[in-house]
Amino acid sequence: MRKIFAIICLCAVVLGTIGNVNAQSNRKKKEKVVSSLVEKADKIGIGEKIPGWKLIKARATGKKTLLGMSLGYGNLGLTDFSGIDNYDGGTAWNIRLKIIFYQNKQLSIHTGIGYESNIFKFSDVYFTDSYNTTFLTNEKLVARYITIPLQAKYKLAKNFSAHAGLIAGVNLNTSHTGEKFLWSANGVDYSARQKYKDFNPLKLDLQAGVTLYHVTFYFKYGLLNTFKSNASLSAHATSFGISLGI
Repeated sequence: MRKIFAIICLCAVVLGTIGNVNAQSNRKKKEKVVSSLVEKADKIGIGEKIPGWKLIKARATGKKTLLGMSLGYGNLGLTDFSGIDNYDGGTAWNIRLKIIFYQNKQLSIHTGIGYESNIFKFSDVYFTDSYNTTFLTNEKLVARYITIPLQAKYKLAKNFSAHAGLIAGVNLNTSHTGEKFLWSANGVDYSARQKYKDFNPLKLDLQAGVTLYHVTFYFKYGLLNTFKSNASLSAHATSFGISLGI
């Protein structure tokens, strides 16, 4: 009896996964019936006796977990910026190991762990100290983060989808700066460097975008101030970028 039921399930799954149903309503009803049969077969232990059952089950129910990877790069901007006026723009890049949970054939939840580097560039900032010495600084501030995303992705067409979600990050505290001070005294030119430690230790970004095949175009906005509350700079980081994923 179980063998007969297994054969029936297998036939139903094959028909459900490779069949072409013209009417949308009929297709959804058929998928529901096939999914129900597969779940029942799996529950009573018959499914495992069918060759390639895991793949059949994933195709029929749309529930599976996959690993992936993405590499992104974008232009880095600052909104609500106060502090030094000479901001020359910046770049941001990230690499991420993704864990994808498919809820059904359209919806998937993405998380994982990643690394992100934000590079802010400033130039030609002049100031004079109490000794009437004029300084010129050139700054390249770099913030590095370990990130954890949580995003929902919805398939709009065969090779086209949209996503939105949050990305949390922790500063590695290895952020450095190319902040360089230049000044002259008694006819002699001097230069010096110092570390920059005024990045906010946490970040929380809101990201949304669209994916065509394996290419994603995204916009990201920092919900938290990029710098500490008592820092000389204040801003929220934004970025437009592109990422490639597998």
